[in-house]
Amino acid sequence: MKKILTFLLAALGLTTACGQDNFENTDVQGFSELVADTNVVVLDVRTVDEFNDGHIKGAILIDQGQSDFIEKAKSLLPIDKKIAIYCRSGRRSANAAGRLADIGYKCVNLKGGIIAWKEAGMPVVTSEQEMNGLIVRIAEIEVHPQYLKEYLEAARSVGVESVKKEPGVICIFPNQITEDKNKIRIVEIYRNKEAYEHHLTTEHFQTYKQGTLHMVKSLNLVDLCPLDKEAMPLIFTKIQ
Repeated sequence: MKKILTFLLAALGLTTACGQDNFENTDVQGFSELVADTNVVVLDVRTVDEFNDGHIKGAILIDQGQSDFIEKAKSLLPIDKKIAIYCRSGRRSANAAGRLADIGYKCVNLKGGIIAWKEAGMPVVTSEQEMNGLIVRIAEIEVHPQYLKEYLEAARSVGVESVKKEPGVICIFPNQITEDKNKIRIVEIYRNKEAYEHHLTTEHFQTYKQGTLHMVKSLNLVDLCPLDKEAMPLIFTKIQ
């Protein structure tokens, strides 16, 4: 009977880790210090609706109740950074922390979840509020033909690395113009100005920038104003 109950709870994502020694627990004060550390990734493991209603600023959303939770975590979370995890009350996040710790992540769980966070007077933002600070732009780039293959690999690499390592980088998505393969259009979306400015200082961006200067024939940055910011979370949820 006990085995059956354990199985059912695991299927619902409601079990805690088999042994909590493989991750840390911390209170609101300790968690707030982690949130302020740019080398820490903040992970919200609740549902999309819960996240949209209010979350810790800068958090990444991966619903731990979905069957592809681990797969998404591997693709989005850098293994070399500490992961600060929270949910509503701390129960689901403890489960998620244990599962991630089992595959090599260093995790810290917020005791009491976002309920405790709010009760302590700590700030949260809705998805709508966070969208208001977005930086969206297209980088219009023309590459010297002899460097095209090398440039495409550099652009792809910095895009993947930036999204994985920087919580504030939502999208860096390089594309080639069909009629002229030497012309590249990179869609860039940053959570806010601070995230963009931090991105410019990262080692992976500087490596890309300095390594491709001689490859680029022209560069033009076009800032965009989204007409429907509320639709963006739906777009990315649908992609997932």
